Amino acid sequence: PIAGALADRYPRKPMLLVGLVVQTSVASVLAAAVTSGERGYPLLFGFAMAGGVAGAVVAPVFQSLMPTLVAPEAMRNGLLLNSMQFNISRAVGPMAAGLVIHAWGEAAALWFNVASYAAVIGAVALTAIKEPSRVRRDRSVLGDFGAAMRYVRSTPAVSTTLLTAAFLAGLVQPIQQALAPVVATDAFDADAARYGVLVGAFGA
Repeated sequence: PIAGALADRYPRKPMLLVGLVVQTSVASVLAAAVTSGERGYPLLFGFAMAGGVAGAVVAPVFQSLMPTLVAPEAMRNGLLLNSMQFNISRAVGPMAAGLVIHAWGEAAALWFNVASYAAVIGAVALTAIKEPSRVRRDRSVLGDFGAAMRYVRSTPAVSTTLLTAAFLAGLVQPIQQALAPVVATDAFDADAARYGVLVGAFGA
């Protein structure tokens, strides 16, 4: 919500590009560290945290661009395509990563990830994004956050949807991600390629 409030106040395209550059930088440093042989949970935790914070800023800005890129009469189809590309990436991404790791190792997969960020930055830079008219706001960013929370509490459909998503993201998904390697190795004796297929099946 805070990132969404910032997107309502400042130009969205620069915000999006800055967030993507930060994500690309984090991914590049991680790829370089793994290439040089650096490993360890603290390293992975730090990079995951930094990338997650940048992603938390980028995601609301991406979502807010939909009304400026799609005509009102095509909004339903635009939302469907947006959801479709997200689900496809969850299915295809792990499978592709597994194949790359199996063929060339972890570092190569991380550098492919860096290249994918670069492609997105190029696409955003070349896209003409119409900025919405700015409305004078008497509330602060935290005030907007509070207003959003009050709206969620007063709207059962929205609150139910958000609580369901929070439950899945906070409880189900971590268990799935923690158990997937165990199931892949102990039950299927899977290598990186087959593990990627297993994780991709969760996304599908």
